[in-house]
Amino acid sequence: MTKDKVLEAVVQCVERFTSMYPDLKAARVDEKLFLETRIREDRFKTIASHALYMQEQIEVFLETGRTEKAMRWLGFLQGVMWMTGVPLSHLKEMNRPDEEKN
Repeated sequence: MTKDKVLEAVVQCVERFTSMYPDLKAARVDEKLFLETRIREDRFKTIASHALYMQEQIEVFLETGRTEKAMRWLGFLQGVMWMTGVPLSHLKEMNRPDEEKN
């Protein structure tokens, strides 16, 4: 995947989360507090907030030549998207080079 393609996929992931929570702010998850949270909606909002944080970090990774790490983090975001009901076929399409798309 090219850097631009990774960024395009990350933006699609983040748009999903911000459409669910328009007031969402990027924040690294505090794992201890997250594990203590019992309300499902609160847990998911924390995950979505962490996804925004990850977007920022992925951009830094790409700018500094850490493409492999950026792609691993993208994979994590796509896994979270799958858990929210996004079909695997859509996630695969995100990663497909533009010239291969139908």
